[in-house]
Amino acid sequence: GSPYQVTLNEHGQRKALLVLDGRRRWRCVREIPIDVGRKFHKMRWDRLPSLAQDVRKGDRVVVEVDAHEWARRNLLRQNGEEEEDSSDWTERVRSLRKLGASVELRHAGRRRSASQTEAPGAATSSEPKRREAMDRTPLQTLRDFLSFRNRTGAVSIDVDDAFERGKRVLEKVAGEDVAVPSTETVDLEIAEVTAKGFGPFRAEVVLPLERRGVVLLRGRSGKLKEMQEGGDFGNFQSNGAGKTSLAFAILWALTGSIDDRPSSNGKVTDIINDSSKFATVTLRGAINARPFVIARTKGKRKNDLAFLLDGRDRTGQTARDTQEAIAEALGFSPDGATSTSASPSQILSRTMFHGQHHGASGSGLLEASDARLKEELSLVAPLEVWRAAGART
Repeated sequence: GSPYQVTLNEHGQRKALLVLDGRRRWRCVREIPIDVGRKFHKMRWDRLPSLAQDVRKGDRVVVEVDAHEWARRNLLRQNGEEEEDSSDWTERVRSLRKLGASVELRHAGRRRSASQTEAPGAATSSEPKRREAMDRTPLQTLRDFLSFRNRTGAVSIDVDDAFERGKRVLEKVAGEDVAVPSTETVDLEIAEVTAKGFGPFRAEVVLPLERRGVVLLRGRSGKLKEMQEGGDFGNFQSNGAGKTSLAFAILWALTGSIDDRPSSNGKVTDIINDSSKFATVTLRGAINARPFVIARTKGKRKNDLAFLLDGRDRTGQTARDTQEAIAEALGFSPDGATSTSASPSQILSRTMFHGQHHGASGSGLLEASDARLKEELSLVAPLEVWRAAGART
């Protein structure tokens, strides 16, 4: 990965250069800390005092503010009863900005589970969470509820066992499977992706992929003219140039999501370049040999999604309708449900797209707990499939 943090999702990550010894089966014999570039910080407002000494010029600080606490303090301030630490807290934010750091205040929402994703058609993440909850399938809602109750320690249960029992109840009530897996094989070919105003790409950039086999993405941070004159796009200055963003633009075009990691308050407009009003990605390819074009645009107040398949315009009246048409063409059910509690973006991010965080230290599958490993496996295929396979070995 990059030797420095490039997104808010990397806040708190420690970067290091690992020295491996090939004579000892590539065991790590030395770890050299790397501390370069700007950093991202994310914490609750009451932990802000402990942050001041770690912030440097150019850093980005996201402070999570509890909505109820914020409202209470505002009420006290209006009544002239401001608490003693209120002025100190405000002064700390001001001092961080004087250092040259970017400080952003966000209302802290409830932590989303791994099976919750950005609702297609949502203009901003501040829209009511109930709209997202209304779009959950019964199985997804059940899985989220059980995982939340178990994670918070409210009850001690076997999530997998409870999920299977709950699934049988739902199937009995519905009179049929509440989520029918797709049996059709889907062959997805990517021919070209074009991005503009997306992530680090202010100007339009095109990535041709048709009939190219394995593609190695290389990049270099700097001015285009200087790179062209130098004739070398380099290896050592390629980190943070946007290689991952360009690759994951494909996932964003298909699903409206670029990351399946849980986040309590990430904004859907974070993918827009700082110097652009809109982020646009156009994806061209073929689904089962039928050519398709997907064009997705995101702005602060604009959300457009167009879908052409085999020469026919499959664009719906709303972005949500269009997203359902895309999901259906990719082999998912029209409402985005799968045979597991996972969404289409989570299935694709575990089969076609593998971000750095999937193998990152402390978060990779090889270091996962038994419960998390089962949860990850259940997102790809129902647990009974894994159990049946295990019984044969």
